[in-house]
Order: sequence, then C-alpha cells, then structure tokens
Amino acid sequence: MYSRRRLARSDRRGVRNSLRLGLALAISLTAFAAIGPASVGAYLYWANDGTDSIGRANLNGSGASQSFMIGLDSPLDVAVDATHIYWANNATGKIGRAKLDGTGKNRSFITTGSSVVRGLTVDAGHIYWSGSSIGRANIDGSSVDPTFITGVAGAYGLALDAGHIYWANHSTDTIGRANINGSTVSPSFITGAASPYGVAVDDLHLYWTNFGTSKIGRALVDGDVVDQAFIGGARSPWGIAVDAGHLYWTNFSTIGRAKLDGSGSDQEFIGGASGVTGMAVDSLLPPSTKLKSVAVNHAKRKASFRFGSSQPRSRFICSLDGKAFTACASPKVYKHLRKGRHTFKVKARNSQRALDPSPATKSFRI
Repeated sequence: MYSRRRLARSDRRGVRNSLRLGLALAISLTAFAAIGPASVGAYLYWANDGTDSIGRANLNGSGASQSFMIGLDSPLDVAVDATHIYWANNATGKIGRAKLDGTGKNRSFITTGSSVVRGLTVDAGHIYWSGSSIGRANIDGSSVDPTFITGVAGAYGLALDAGHIYWANHSTDTIGRANINGSTVSPSFITGAASPYGVAVDDLHLYWTNFGTSKIGRALVDGDVVDQAFIGGARSPWGIAVDAGHLYWTNFSTIGRAKLDGSGSDQEFIGGASGVTGMAVDSLLPPSTKLKSVAVNHAKRKASFRFGSSQPRSRFICSLDGKAFTACASPKVYKHLRKGRHTFKVKARNSQRALDPSPATKSFRI
C-alpha cells in the first residue's frame, strides 16, 4: 500500500484517488521470474512504482511477470539497449542498471545530482534522464551532466529520434523538444496537452499520454497536425512506448495497446500491474533498411539516395562500390563519380545496436 510519504517521494499529481480505487496489488517477492532468455526475443518492460519492481512480457502480451526485477527504489521509468536495462529510482535520484536477464543489478549506476529522477531514455552513446532539468551521461555512466537541458517544467517522460530529444512538461501541459546535442530548446513545441507524463516517437509521429483526460495524443514529428484525443478510453495513462507495429501505454494497473493508426485499442492487453508508470519496448530483432528514392544526374556525375528504417531511432552505414561501410545519413549524396557501373549499399542499425544483415542495394550507371 502507498503511504503519504511514499506518494510525495514519487512526486505525483492526482494519483491518490486513482490508487485508492484498488491499484495496489500484492506480488510474491521471489527471485527473478524465468520467462525466457532476453537474447532470443522482444519484450515490453514497465516500472511498477507500487511494488518497487519492474515487469516484463513478450510483445504479444504472453509470459507477463510483474516481478521480473524486485527491490528497487520507487522506479518511475525504464529504458533498454542491446545489453542492459536501466531504471529511474525516483526515491534516491539515481539510475539503476542490470543485464537484460535481470542479473548484475546495480541500483546506483548513476548518481544524477538531482533529488528526483522521473523519465529515462537511452541511445547508442548516452543515457538521458529528467528531473528538475534534463541530464545526460555516457552510456557507461561516465561524464555525468545534470543540466544538459534546462528550462523544463515538471519534465517526466523522454523520447529520442535521430535528431531530437522530446519530453513531457507535466506542469505546463506541453511537450518540449531540443536538438540531440541539447541546443535549440523549445519548451512548448506542442501545446494543449492535459497533464502529460509519457512521450514516444517513431519516424512519422510523436505520441504522448494525456493523464488529465485519459487520452493519447499524437502529432507529426514536425509538430503539425496535433490530435489530443488520438486514442480514448485509457485510464489515467502515464508511460508510453512505440515499435514498428503498435503503440503501448500504461493504465496504472494494466498495459494498453493499439495499432499505429489507433485502431484495435485494447486497454487490458496486459493486466496485474501495480501503480505502473513508465515503460519501454525492446526489440532485439534487427531493422529492415528501405531505399525510398534514388536520383542520378548523369551530366554532373552525381547520385543521391534517400533511405529509412523499419524501426524508429535507427542510424545508418553506407558503402559504395564495395568499400568499407561508414556512418551516413539520408540523403547520402555522391559527387564526381567515374563513368560506368556503381553499386550503393546501406544498412540500418537500431537504437539497441542491432544491424540489418541484408543491406538495401541499388546498382546504377553513370
């Protein structure tokens, strides 16, 4: 059960009434549940703030364990990469880390320098968190910068794409955005939300949870076409995550799911959670690389390639004519090409560093 001291520690607004409706659920404080090795599948993870635990399930909702990891410190959010799971210990202002199978638990992996830590996200090189500001550290926990981005207002959930970081400003009903290097901060990138807690992003859209209206919001990644009621019927939604096929969100005692177009909404996709807050989706399956367009200018001996990935937050490596793959971005332009036949290849690498084994390939002639 929740005490007043515990609720203050979690820094929640409007949660007492919801929790009194019976959200707390007793779970067995046993060792880690065995639901299969992390290296062979894809999983959903969520933070059970009500029981100081992290839950996990297969992406189809099966094999759910509410006690995948136990004995944490008021976890409010969770993130994963190719090797580790991370969580925000709001009670201590620290970030924890463990291996994907739940072993090697370190509850004090990063001391953030903040009295609270609410949101969490990672990419291949860094880990980011939200509290009184947005902090950043190297993925190995070094070079801690507690004020990487300032000027936030009750920031909770965080999300990343290839160029930007987004956050939910719970106190001002806005979604903020900045460049991935922390520059060009826009605290009110999207306005009109209702006590947002969570935010997620894919290649096309930005999503957020409207805790105040029990709806899921959506906009294009450029901030246009805002829909504050994209999905209705949620129950005080908090965390949110997205993969190539579905959107997931937390309803305090359940996990909801819908297709990316908003259809097929299921508020009871996974049940039995307890005060569930942030969540993450982990697909260790490699992405699929897609060539979107090819433009060849024979007169200027120039070729331009636009490409994308089946998974959000992917990065790319490119090769021309059998040379070594190097980092690249779309569009990739080659100039002063010799006359004759050429072959271009590009591979996507997802945010968990899984690499497409089959590059997208295009042969052309100058």
